[in-house]
Amino acid sequence: MEVRSGSLHALVLSGYSNALLMRQSFSLLLVFFVLLGCREGRSGDPVPQGVPAAVGVGDTLPTLEPGMLEEEGVASPDSALSAAATEADSLPQGTEDGPAALLPGEDGVRFPRPKHVRGIYLNAWTAGSPTRRGRLIDLVKRTELNAFVIDIKDVSGYVSYDTKLPLAREVGATEELRIRDLPGLLRQLEEAGVYPIARIVVAKDPLLSAARPDLAIQDSAGGPWLDQKDVMWLNFHHPEVWQYHLELAQEAVRAGFPEIQWDYVRFPDAPESSLSRAVYPGGEGR
Repeated sequence: MEVRSGSLHALVLSGYSNALLMRQSFSLLLVFFVLLGCREGRSGDPVPQGVPAAVGVGDTLPTLEPGMLEEEGVASPDSALSAAATEADSLPQGTEDGPAALLPGEDGVRFPRPKHVRGIYLNAWTAGSPTRRGRLIDLVKRTELNAFVIDIKDVSGYVSYDTKLPLAREVGATEELRIRDLPGLLRQLEEAGVYPIARIVVAKDPLLSAARPDLAIQDSAGGPWLDQKDVMWLNFHHPEVWQYHLELAQEAVRAGFPEIQWDYVRFPDAPESSLSRAVYPGGEGR
């Protein structure tokens, strides 16, 4: 059979068009069935008021100013926290005398680290409320979430639980207990299979700065330096600042937290006209 070049070209185009239409139809059907399955799978899952149905990578929770606390549900940290997805081996638990020397995967690890950590942030008020905490544990059971980031010390400077550290008591950081039963909270998370992460804010601590102005950044004109919002910042060149937060972390580990999230580990950001007056004792010009 003889086929001319023009006819052959038309025949090829016709076959290509038919194949393309078939692929598009198959794709549309596939999308339809996937969407139908998702709808049926979630139709019976009510979402608590004020709580997101799911937190995905890149979803940023709303920002709160220092000192603000949400009334219900999940509160966002002062520096916006996105749900994390990371890979790692299991980490050892804390004990009465400090971190346990358990190898990854050994029996006895109280909180094995998930291969993929997908967590949401709870301020101390929410973590300390059995009702609010219970709703979020139910959320974990119905979604891919598996971890809570919990405030141990936030930008207010208050330590959330009844810490035994002398310096915390000296500066008044124990006068507003937001988590009154930390052992009970951790037991509940252990039973629910929730991985707890202790959040400790470092540089912003108005209580420590006010009680111990010698630990704060200094002003070249005299006294502690204030940023454009009249906030004092701790001086990271001072070893006592390191020691205080290290001891808080060690206490959290002894309580049972397997992981620490340090926040505000930085120097202040402010207009140059303000920063030019900042002096960092011990910094040697750095």
